[in-house]
Amino acid sequence: MPILRPPEQVIALIGNALLLCPTILLKPSAAVAIGELGRRFNTYHVSFSAKDGDALGSARNTLLLQIVRQFRAAGIVGAEVRRRSLEEEKRDAIAIPLFRALTPEQIALLAAVTLKRTLLPEDVLFTEGSSGDSPFIVVSGIFEVARNLAGASTVVGRIGPDDYIGEIALLTGAPYGAGAKAITDAVVLELRSDDLRPLMASDPDLLHAFEISARRGQSILQRSVAASVGAHAIAAPDLFSRIKSYFAVR
Repeated sequence: MPILRPPEQVIALIGNALLLCPTILLKPSAAVAIGELGRRFNTYHVSFSAKDGDALGSARNTLLLQIVRQFRAAGIVGAEVRRRSLEEEKRDAIAIPLFRALTPEQIALLAAVTLKRTLLPEDVLFTEGSSGDSPFIVVSGIFEVARNLAGASTVVGRIGPDDYIGEIALLTGAPYGAGAKAITDAVVLELRSDDLRPLMASDPDLLHAFEISARRGQSILQRSVAASVGAHAIAAPDLFSRIKSYFAVR
């Protein structure tokens, strides 16, 4: 028998998904309502507006994708709930494109040393220009990313579950090129460069693998918001040499 999540939790997750759809108009406000409560499944109705028919289709597709990501992050698979241990949650979350070259054993080692952080709305994850050596993997919640443009703080966009941010800081120690703050309750995993150094020392070939993964991650359209944090930090030709120098690998 499937385990149904409380309707208020499902509505909150769909609400988070709506926050990640930039083509959905703010006014009139989007709404989520319960359609029908059943013994095996519940139905929900979501209403929203877009500027025209083309935008409406794009918004619908984006919303469905974001709802799936929100449900997966909450452990909801289909109509069922998949209960995960903290170790499983960390291992699943850390399997991001940046670490595609790592073996399952290496992923497990990194997952074991990641730090889990819980944030409340308006909590700052990091500020633009601050020094750091950590990427953050979003487990749940929504973050707003902003940069200082022409002397004013300008929102670049929002990120949510399955997104990661700050990989250039991890690989080079460069300051963050934008700031990020939570706009909902949120959980992230933090990995520090010192945790990566033993892997780099034992397998120098990972330098090239991380460079390629970082370049690919910066260029993926769907990661344009998260990538903006490091996009202007390091010139493309210098990335490998900066990674090599930062981790003191010969």
